[in-house]
Amino acid sequence: MRILSGITPSGEPHIGNYFGAIRQYVELQAKGQAIYFIADYHSMNSVRDAAERRRLV
Repeated sequence: MRILSGITPSGEPHIGNYFGAIRQYVELQAKGQAIYFIADYHSMNSVRDAAERRRLV
């Protein structure tokens, strides 16, 4: 199985991120080729302050 998935850094990580995505990423990485990424270009549209964007990424 091949997996490609990403998460956006447009806010603080929270428990919903963990149960909705991150936990599944950890479980699925053993089942095939897994590539995960942080879609930081997406944050350029939602987080205007450069210092805040760097902190979140």
